[in-house]
Amino acid sequence: KEAMEIFYHSKARNTVLFLAGSHLSKLRKNLFKILNPKTFLNYLFNKKKRVIIADLDRADTVSLFMDADLFLFPSNVECSPLVIFESCAAKTPFLATDCGNVKEIIEWTHAGMVLPTNFDAKGYSFADILLSAEMLDKLIKDGEKLVQMSEKGYKAWKSRFTWEKITEEYEKLFREL
Repeated sequence: KEAMEIFYHSKARNTVLFLAGSHLSKLRKNLFKILNPKTFLNYLFNKKKRVIIADLDRADTVSLFMDADLFLFPSNVECSPLVIFESCAAKTPFLATDCGNVKEIIEWTHAGMVLPTNFDAKGYSFADILLSAEMLDKLIKDGEKLVQMSEKGYKAWKSRFTWEKITEEYEKLFREL
């Protein structure tokens, strides 16, 4: 929902928001309960934007990651979101809410930025929609920054965060203990 709202408020033209994964049929059914259908569709048409919602298997989701220019991840709760590391592995820079250890992952990889985030009383994170849309607009206009972020993220993933590297670290720790 937040990704769609950020995309809606973005001034970007000729863009596509692809919501991929499994179990998205509920979102598809409730799309126009979330956003006013006439306003939303008119806006998308005038800005030449598209929203695609698809239930994809793992292989197609990975392929989509590889083709994406940017990964928008306004999650409300996480621990350490593996999907951010997958983004780095795919050379796809990311924007994510401040949940879990997203800030730490950004420090390690330099592949993403934290969306302006608010928190509720329970600690759930929520993107500030308008400020996030501005951040999205600014970043997608900066092709050089996107390339730098994608290269740094991939390099960090390759050197520290592949399953092989993680397994080596666990084995090393196990031997030390």
